[in-house]
Amino acid sequence: MVRECIDTVWYKGERNLERASTKKIVLNGLMIALVFLITYLPFLHIPSPISQGYFNVGDSIIMITAILFGRRAGLLAGALGSALADLVLGAFIFAPITLIVKGIEGYVVGLIATTGDRRSRGNIHRLIAVIAGVIVIAAGYFVFEAT
Repeated sequence: MVRECIDTVWYKGERNLERASTKKIVLNGLMIALVFLITYLPFLHIPSPISQGYFNVGDSIIMITAILFGRRAGLLAGALGSALADLVLGAFIFAPITLIVKGIEGYVVGLIATTGDRRSRGNIHRLIAVIAGVIVIAAGYFVFEAT
């Protein structure tokens, strides 16, 4: 059952469905767990002077995941790892928002970082991807907290 759910995430093209390999499943699970752990650890929380929330190092793991493994892996790690950390930390009201914003962050970073052919991609693509990810986080939480 889990295999079928993960297979639908790795959709390629309109007619070709690529089966998720065991390696992809394990890497995604590992990155989700790493995002959760880094977000959950209390000594890595930096209080935000603007809101009641905090900054954490988990965003860097989301961005690294998206850059290394692509937009789908970034989406899964960002959405599931961060939302799970919010649930365990007791920030239930932020969990759905985090699921959406961090998922979009991982997807956007992965999309920008992997655009173009392999030779043309370099550090500038990665830098632009990270900046876009930061903008997605800021804009996403701003929109959700303003409503």
